[in-house]
Amino acid sequence: EGNRVINVPGGGYVVAGGTDAAGFGSRDLAVWRMDASGNVMWCTKLGTIEWEWVRDITPISSGGFYVAIESVDPSTWQNTATVVTKLDANGSILWTQQYSTLTYAETREIEATANGGFVFMTMEDSGSYNGCIRLISCNSSGGILWSKMFLTSAWYYASALVQCGN
Repeated sequence: EGNRVINVPGGGYVVAGGTDAAGFGSRDLAVWRMDASGNVMWCTKLGTIEWEWVRDITPISSGGFYVAIESVDPSTWQNTATVVTKLDANGSILWTQQYSTLTYAETREIEATANGGFVFMTMEDSGSYNGCIRLISCNSSGGILWSKMFLTSAWYYASALVQCGN
């Protein structure tokens, strides 16, 4: 199941999606790199025992990719978390980092930043208020640089993240 497709600088595509294939957990992920003719160059499998969905993928200027994943504990269907995996240009996993969230979170988008890091967006709910939008900026190793939460009195749905010049 393909959830996301992006053009790769220099040509070709990356497709990220889910799989229920043997050897994976309940619901896991795969990322395929294809050339401009659609020939598969590599496939990387991602996942844990949790249920996971690819929410976004973005190219990095160094040739790799950041993959934003939403992870859910299948025993409770709560305690969702955002997981970011960094792949190199050949699809090898460089690191995976889980970012704790409130009781419920929907991972939305991820963008590479000019400093080699990334920023991602979630929509969250702790139960004590209706919801919020959170932006988290990280360095190229996945360390958090800053996190900003925008509280709302009602659910607001964030669906796009665009990096501006400044």
